[in-house]
Amino acid sequence: MDLHPCMYSIIFLLCLVSITHSHLQQEGLFSILIGITSFFLVPSTPRDSKFLTLHEKQLIQERLELDRPAITPNAPSDKFSLSEILKSLTSIHVIFLFISLFMLGAILYGLALFSPSTINQMGFSSVKSQLLSVGPFAAGFFRRCFSLSHLLPPSFFNDCISAREPPLID
Repeated sequence: MDLHPCMYSIIFLLCLVSITHSHLQQEGLFSILIGITSFFLVPSTPRDSKFLTLHEKQLIQERLELDRPAITPNAPSDKFSLSEILKSLTSIHVIFLFISLFMLGAILYGLALFSPSTINQMGFSSVKSQLLSVGPFAAGFFRRCFSLSHLLPPSFFNDCISAREPPLID
């Protein structure tokens, strides 16, 4: 689905408003630059892309048409059902995921919010307490990097053999 050219102008104006509103703070500057750059570099449709072959463009277009049942007359249409939403929300998997993510968020944000003041109450200066509270997050970052490093080679191998799971060896 192509966006109307007016929509691109609105998105561009919103980027400009955010630039003036944020007063070019460092956090938002990178996102704003990426947004403006992608406005000119990202193609609006698969047909406009230069990095896809003709076959890939046709395949993507066919899949997009199948994904829009209201436009494609032969595709089965999905009906909205409130009972299906209630079934998904009361699923035990969703409930366990909600509980675990809620607990994780409470611990993470509690640690981020209260650790500097707790360290400050131990007698450290405010600057030093801020620096000392970085440790758990830095350790978590490096742990996450190392946990991904053992997952990437098997994923690359599975891509090479076009399989979702690794082959089992007896």
